[in-house]
Amino acid sequence: MSATSGLSRVAIGATCAALIGCAVSLEDEMTPKPAASAPLPVAAGCAPQRATLRGALRSVPVDGDLLWFTPGAAGTTAERFDAATCLDGWSDRRWLSDVTPLSAVPLGNGEVAGFFVKTVADPSAPFGVREEGVGVAVGPLDGIAAGDALMWTADRPRYGTAAVVDGDYLFAYGCVAARFLDGDCFVARQPLTAIGDESQVEYYRGGGNWTPREKESWPIVDGASDVSVEYDARRGRFLMLYAGVLGDRILVRSGIQPWGPWSAPHEVALCQLPEGAFCAEVQLHVAASGRLPVHELVVSYAVATLEPHDDSDSYATRLATVSLPPLP
Repeated sequence: MSATSGLSRVAIGATCAALIGCAVSLEDEMTPKPAASAPLPVAAGCAPQRATLRGALRSVPVDGDLLWFTPGAAGTTAERFDAATCLDGWSDRRWLSDVTPLSAVPLGNGEVAGFFVKTVADPSAPFGVREEGVGVAVGPLDGIAAGDALMWTADRPRYGTAAVVDGDYLFAYGCVAARFLDGDCFVARQPLTAIGDESQVEYYRGGGNWTPREKESWPIVDGASDVSVEYDARRGRFLMLYAGVLGDRILVRSGIQPWGPWSAPHEVALCQLPEGAFCAEVQLHVAASGRLPVHELVVSYAVATLEPHDDSDSYATRLATVSLPPLP
């Protein structure tokens, strides 16, 4: 029986068979990316029955359960999305409607590290809200509280957009605008025994080295406004998924460590977009992919635009399955 229901399978043809799994530079051994004349498949995916969900869609595995949430959403969001309409086997999974983390990563024993964006009312700011920065808290996901302490102010990379645990450290990823229609992405780490202690944070500076001084940090990748990073045990690789700034396609990189080195970016699918829109908030859902063949992954993405638009289903957040080339 198919592992998906209403969830389109995006197949990558032989012309797209790039070696994405390598974590070092093996460009000479990689099949070239498809030429412009070889169109990418479209990740049309599934807009859930109650297609009113907009923006990012996150999931986090906790104690054998897969919990879904949207950053910044609360209250009635449980009525907005039903993963079972897109994914067979997830009808018993819960939707979190009372927490609003930017991202969350399981720590074991039912607890997670959750990253929160702190905002304040500001009539002069867009939409009347100004972002002050990002903090981190530890606790059960259905009862975690943000607190007032900030780890990173809003003028710095938005660390915590994605996070992973590896060994004794929590790694947090964040990007910041750079140059024209471009962005640089960084990674910071802190010991699991000192989560939230700013004095224990280190920043990657390249060459396998870390520094406590953020000004010495070095981008791990560019070309993105945010990234999604998860470890895929089936491949034995960390995977990074994102869309280019104001882009229309999903790109993937892979690495053997949370800091890389990362493979070259490879296009895997086009987002399904109405005219004038772009792809945003691309998110991996590795835990939701376990019933799929090893070369397939469940992803989600938001449909964004810089102009006013109607509230049709064309702008609904979508779930899709993308196929990745096999590792050697």
